[in-house]
Amino acid sequence: MDYLSLYLFQALEFLVNILGDPANLELTNAIIKFGWQSPETPTAYDMALVIEAVGQQPKIYHWNKDEVLEVEIEHPRIFVSA
Repeated sequence: MDYLSLYLFQALEFLVNILGDPANLELTNAIIKFGWQSPETPTAYDMALVIEAVGQQPKIYHWNKDEVLEVEIEHPRIFVSA
């Protein structure tokens, strides 16, 4: 059986700009139509988990904030001020 795993950050379009990765805007809009809801306070790092197996309908998975382990990371050459 063939599986494709793809983890992409969302992109939400606002009146003036896009929050997140613009390359994922079309995919994010398709996932929203499929039933995914962005968090109340969206960030550029929100992700939807959608799995589609060959010959089956895509399935969207949701998780609660307490089920996600978030860790701070930093790029060795890019400084981001808080």
